[in-house]
Amino acid sequence: MNRRSAVVSLCLIGFLWSVSGATAAPVASSGQNPVARDASRQGRPVSRAASELTDEATGTAMRLTRLRSGALQIDLESGNLEVRKTLHANGDFELVLRAEGDLFTAIRRGEHVRVGRHDRSVGFGARSIGDAELDQLQEVMAGSAAIRRFRALKSMLSPSSRHTVLGSAFETIDLIVGVLRGESPTLVADSTAPATAAMAFMDNGDDAEGPTCYASWKDEVVSAWGDLKACQNSFAWYNPTRELCGFEWVLRVESAWFKFLGCSAVPIKME
Repeated sequence: MNRRSAVVSLCLIGFLWSVSGATAAPVASSGQNPVARDASRQGRPVSRAASELTDEATGTAMRLTRLRSGALQIDLESGNLEVRKTLHANGDFELVLRAEGDLFTAIRRGEHVRVGRHDRSVGFGARSIGDAELDQLQEVMAGSAAIRRFRALKSMLSPSSRHTVLGSAFETIDLIVGVLRGESPTLVADSTAPATAAMAFMDNGDDAEGPTCYASWKDEVVSAWGDLKACQNSFAWYNPTRELCGFEWVLRVESAWFKFLGCSAVPIKME
């Protein structure tokens, strides 16, 4: 692996969302975390792969389930904040944030996205958007208590929770919120190390045929990052369509996360 690929792979699923001072767990040349592999072979629980846990720092209850449709559902509850994201194999998703009477929703269906709060909403194409739609989108999201509380909660999660599959779910939700707010993805190594370590930890191990789950996930995310930069460079900085480059990256990262969970050793309950 060259230096550029190594840096990008460390930076990419935590996906830019602020965590400080963390370092990735050691990963063997196969892409498998040797500690996780040894723990699995000796029958010890692998807490990073838990599909249900409570964060020790904030008391946040986190749960990951698979619906009968095959979709993955993430539920987060802390105080008066409730978060639910449903992710489908094709990258479609429904995201709901609720706090103090504030309800924020973001739904993607194929080439269409709709974002709403209370009785206001704005829809736009996943591959085309204008200045008017961007302005409406920011107006809908402005002052959301649910978004503010979610991001504050994410910043206070314990280090142990950050290094879990549910911790990486926090990261993907924050990425969706960020790109909808017009925030451009940036490479911040410290912010992504915990989620990257969690991915390596939950790999499928040496018995898998072909690339490991972690290696396949990393290759897709690195490829998506390269396409993101190429997309951004193809538009003038003031072109509103440039905003959709980050959103396309979100969809690819979400799809890679979905495939990783189906490939890895994460025990997911059916609902």
